[in-house]
Amino acid sequence: MERLGTVDLAQEGSRKIYMLKAGESTAGWLMLSNLSDGVEVGISLAEDWLGRGLGTEAIRLIKPHAVELGKVVYAQIRDDNVASQRIFLKNGFERTDSYVVKDYPVAGEVKFRRYEYR
Repeated sequence: MERLGTVDLAQEGSRKIYMLKAGESTAGWLMLSNLSDGVEVGISLAEDWLGRGLGTEAIRLIKPHAVELGKVVYAQIRDDNVASQRIFLKNGFERTDSYVVKDYPVAGEVKFRRYEYR
């Protein structure tokens, strides 16, 4: 992983973005956001890198940085995104009954389920 920029994640509202690299290839990105309700973790992988364990390893490596802030660590994942669910479940996150609905200009309303790591 390669961190992009130097932001102090301890400040609420701050965000760190990491580029995921495999050799010289950019395989995706990983983001930590320090929000009022916890630390949100987001990940996106390039299609060529799906199913190779890179996402699971990236979350495993970033978890300690999120946990050190002393807040609930969580991810918001669509119910149809089974690959992301697997990545987070393998890393000790638990599925909750909590949802958030986001409105996107093209897609409209999209529901995201919350997964938490404590």
